[in-house]
Amino acid sequence: MIMQNTTKYAILSIAMFLGASGSVVADSPGEALAYLKELSSPSQKISSDMWEYIKALAHTQGATLAESKRKTVLQSIEAAVATTNQAKPYHDDDGYKQAVLKFLSTMHAVLNRDYAKIVSMEGISEQSYDAMEAYLVAKKKANEKLNEASLELQKEEQAFAKANKINLVTQDSEIAKKLKKAGEVLDYYNSIYLVTFKCYKQERALLDAIGKEDVSQIEQTRVTLLKVAEEGLDIVSRASPFNNDPSLINACRKNLEFYKKEASEKIPTLSAYLSKKEEYLKMKKDLDSKKELERTNAEIDQFNAKVKEMTKLSETYNTISIELNRNRTLLIKELNATADAFFNRQVPK
Repeated sequence: MIMQNTTKYAILSIAMFLGASGSVVADSPGEALAYLKELSSPSQKISSDMWEYIKALAHTQGATLAESKRKTVLQSIEAAVATTNQAKPYHDDDGYKQAVLKFLSTMHAVLNRDYAKIVSMEGISEQSYDAMEAYLVAKKKANEKLNEASLELQKEEQAFAKANKINLVTQDSEIAKKLKKAGEVLDYYNSIYLVTFKCYKQERALLDAIGKEDVSQIEQTRVTLLKVAEEGLDIVSRASPFNNDPSLINACRKNLEFYKKEASEKIPTLSAYLSKKEEYLKMKKDLDSKKELERTNAEIDQFNAKVKEMTKLSETYNTISIELNRNRTLLIKELNATADAFFNRQVPK
C-alpha cells in the first residue's frame, strides 16, 4: 500500500511562468512592432503544446501519452529557437532577441535536463519525508529558473517597447490563464500533501518496529507519530480551502486524526501485548528447561494462567491490527481518490 505522491504532477508548477505576459497587443504600427511580434509569436505554439502536456499530467491520461506531449513541447521550443536565431537584430539592438533566446533555452533545459533529474528523484521520493521534501524543492528550483528568465524577458520586452515608442498592452490568453491556474493548484496540493506524507512515513517506521516486535522502538516511533499528527492537524486547521474546495483539507484531516488515534489509543494496547509476550516466552523457556518432575504445581498453574492471559490479549491484538489495517487502507485510498478528483475539478480541461 503506497500513498500516492506528486509524480504525475511533477512539472505542473512550471506552467505559471510560460507566456507570463500573455499575448502582446500594441497600438503603434511600424517596423519595431513587427519585430516585436515576430519574436513573441512562437510562444503561442509553445503555450498550446505545454497546455496539452499539463492536461495529460493533471487528468491522468497515462505516462506514455504525457511523455510524448513533453517531447512535442521540446520540439516546439527547438523550432522557436531556430526561428528566433534567424531574426535580424533591430537596428543592431539584439537585447530583446537574446532575452527570448535565454528564456527558450532555460525552458528547454528545465523540461529536458532538470525534468530528468526530477524524475530520477521521484523514484526515491517515497523512501522518506526528507527525500520527498528534496523532490519538491527540486521542482521549486526549476520553477525559479523559469521565473527569473521570464521576468528578464518581460523587462527586455518593456525596454524595447519604450525605446521604440510602442504602447504595450499585455493581455493574458486563455491558455496562459489556464497554465497559471495549474501551477497554483499544484502549489496548494503540495502544501497539503506534504503534511500527510510526513505522518505516513512516520507510521511506516512505527509499523516496521511492530513487525520486529521491538517494544522500545515502538514507543519511540509512537510518541513521534503522535507529535507529528498533532502538528499536522494544527497546520490543516489553519489552511484555507482552495477556490472554496475543502476536499483535500478534509481528506488530510481524516488521515491525521486516524494517525493520532492510532498513536494515542491503539498502539499502547499492541505494545502491552508484545511486552507480555516477552514475559510469556521467558516463562515458557524457563519451564521447558526443567524436567517434568522438577516443575512445581505453582509454576504450572502460573504458566497456565499466563497462557489464558496471552490468548485473550492475542485476540485483542489481532482485532486491533485488523481494524487499523482496514481503516488505513480505506483512508489512503480515499485520500488518493480525493487528490485525483481535486485536480480534475481545479485544473481546467
